[in-house]
Order: sequence, then structure tokens, then C-alpha cells
Amino acid sequence: MTGKIIKGIAGFYYVHIKDYGIYECKAKGKFRNNKIKPLVGDNVEVDILDSLEKKGNIVKILSRENDLIRPLVANVDQAMIVFAVKKPDPNLNLLDRFLVMMEYQNIETIICFNKIDIGNEKFMEELKNTYNNAGYKVLFASATENEGVEEIKKLLYGKTTVLAGPSGVGKSSMLNALTNEDKMETGKISEDVDLEKIAQITSGFTGADLENLLNEAAIIAAKSDRAFIIQEDIDKALIKVGVGKEKKSKIISDKEKRITAYHEAGHAILFHVLPDVGPVHTVSVIPTGAGAAGYTMPLPEKDEMFDTKGHMIQEIMVSLGGRIAEEIILDDITTGASQDIKQATAMAKAMVTKYGFSDRLGLINYDNDSEEVFIGRDLAQSKGYAEHTASVIDEEVKNIIDTCYKDAKKIIEDHMEQLQKCAQMLIEKEKINQQEFESIF
Repeated sequence: MTGKIIKGIAGFYYVHIKDYGIYECKAKGKFRNNKIKPLVGDNVEVDILDSLEKKGNIVKILSRENDLIRPLVANVDQAMIVFAVKKPDPNLNLLDRFLVMMEYQNIETIICFNKIDIGNEKFMEELKNTYNNAGYKVLFASATENEGVEEIKKLLYGKTTVLAGPSGVGKSSMLNALTNEDKMETGKISEDVDLEKIAQITSGFTGADLENLLNEAAIIAAKSDRAFIIQEDIDKALIKVGVGKEKKSKIISDKEKRITAYHEAGHAILFHVLPDVGPVHTVSVIPTGAGAAGYTMPLPEKDEMFDTKGHMIQEIMVSLGGRIAEEIILDDITTGASQDIKQATAMAKAMVTKYGFSDRLGLINYDNDSEEVFIGRDLAQSKGYAEHTASVIDEEVKNIIDTCYKDAKKIIEDHMEQLQKCAQMLIEKEKINQQEFESIF
């Protein structure tokens, strides 16, 4: 199939294929090997990988009529160079460089001076005379006041036009005015983006982690044909980065959905009730790329430098919540809690062997998992402590798990009404947010 690249973000290209919609594509390695980069505006051949998820590979770039370096686009009919008459003052040297570049590519160019509502009439007349005499079509407009917009629409109609210009001149405002839609954010982060919430969820993220998160959010925005990121994009990206991509196309039986709904409801109830581990951000029964049948994502209220014994106990209780809910409701248990059990066990063992949280063993580090194995070392050698001590460690770990299980089960049994409501909501909606979840209490 052939189509046109309409967006390019973080190595992904969004190709519009007539009658089929927009496909998310990667470029084949041969382009990178030959130092060829697909450009927005390129006409390309695509191999379809998944028609349901709308994914494909770009296998061929068709012949270009023209291409630009700044901005990186191809196959345009004309260019509209946008500068402001004020705030910021126009850098005419930069404008002239834009014009030279377009002349070199033999691309017809329109000059648009924006923000005339705050401009000086005498200066605008000088600009008009200067560039008209040089043979350029010069337009004056105010995107915010909708002045001159209709004339620009007439000149753009039926043509592929690239908009170029420095930051702050009102290119996004101009696009809003031209499309009569609020598709572009202008000069600020989208107002619905909750920065405090993002900071909470991304506690502990490195700079690279944050970059990855925003790249994923940008890709999601591009798929929705938006040039800016909204809160929903970031929420979806957090799920993909944190627990894996949701596999909405995977078919699950009603029985599996019911089991998963109660399992995740068990986790969510404990996240909500226990004071140091919540609140709940999202609960879902949609399978993910990480192999999970569903997930419960908390929203940490604080970024703590140190962990505490009390917090770790509550984390273990939450981990056991899914298994407990299965036992209570289903009168049976599944293998779905295997990762939860592994996580709970590891945390309990760390409390005993690494952090000195066991009164029986005292302030001694028995953790040797991090010791290096090297040639010549006896792999079967002693762990560094007596068999009796090993037995005590096992007993202490089991005591922590058993106590946490008992306490967590009591909480869930005391909140059976909420457990039922949460599970039913998940069965019906598949995914619920914080507000929806908290409404059951």
C-alpha cells in the first residue's frame, strides 16, 4: 500500500493511507544503513503488519519533488513563513535566510506577519513595501483577533503548504484560526495536564525514564491527530512504560475477566484502605505486554527517601490482596498471583536479612545475594551462616507473610461491599480511574 507521511515522532512515522486511515510505522533498517531519513510529506510504500492495531513498516520512499532541511519536510507546493511584527520583534536576517532556502528549492513562498493588533502601522508599511518590491506576497494577520485569516485560507486551499518561522510568532495560533479547531496548544502546556500528579507518579524516574515517558505520550498524541500532549496521553504512556502496553485486541473469556476483576479489586481495596501505599490511580482488567491479566496502579502521595518497616508491611499486604480476593469469592485459587507472591516473599526476606527488621535475628546482615561469583569460588559453599540461622530466617519470612495475609484478609472481608462493586465496575468498563474507584466508598 502507498500513503503519505503526515507526522514523525521519536522514530515513528504516521502514514495516511487513503481509505484505510493512519498507520504507525517504523522505517526498515536499510534506510538507516544508507543514511536515508523518511520525511513528513514523503509518499511511501508500506507493508502492513497489523491491520487491527494499524501498524506497518515503510519499505520504500517514492520520488520527491522537493525536500527541506528546516523544517524537515518533502513534497510541498508552497511555504508560508510566519513572523510576528511585535513580541518578538522580527529578525529580518533570519527571514531572508528562510526566503533564500525556499528560492533554492524553487518553492513559492508567502510571507505572513502575525500579531498586527499590537504592531506599529508605519513599520508594517515598511515591511510590506520592502518584500513586495522583492517579489513576495506579503500578508498581515492577527490569529487571536481572526484578522486576515480568510485571505490566508484562500491562498492555502488545495495546496500542500509548510509553515515555518521562529518560536513565539504565533504559528500554533494561526493553525487554530485556520482550522477553526483547538488542535494546537499555544505558548503553554495544555491546561488539563496535572504536573503535580505526574510528579507523584514518576517518583524515582531518571531523566531517561521521563524522556521515554514523554516520547510515548507524543506518539499517542500523534495517533489521535494532535500536535500537543494532553493528560490522557501521559496517563496512557505511564501505563505502557510502567506495566506494559495494553493488549485490547486479546480476547479473554467472561470467566477470566471475572477472576481478574476480583483479583485486581482485592489489590485496589488494600491500596485505598492502608494509609501509606495509596491512593489508587487506575485499575484495569485489560491484559498487558508484561504478561499480566490486569493491573492496579497506585498514585504515591509522597516521594520518600527512606522506606519504613510499616510501609513494607503494607506493600506485602497489597501484594497478597489479589490472591485473598480469589480465595474468598471463587472458593478456588489460580496461578495469577505467582508474581505477587514472588514480590511479597522478596520484600519479607529483605526485611529479615538485609534491614534488620527481625527481633530474633537482630541487626545482622544475612543478605549475600549481591556477592559476586567468580572462577575458583565454590558455588556450593556455605551461605555464611549456620543451618539453624537459615531455618530461623525461613520462619521469620513465613511469619511476616502469614501475619500480612491474615491482616489483609480481615480488611477485605470488612469491605466486601466495595470489593463487589469494584469488581462489577471492572467487568462492565474494563478500566476505572481514581474518581470512579473512590466513588464506591
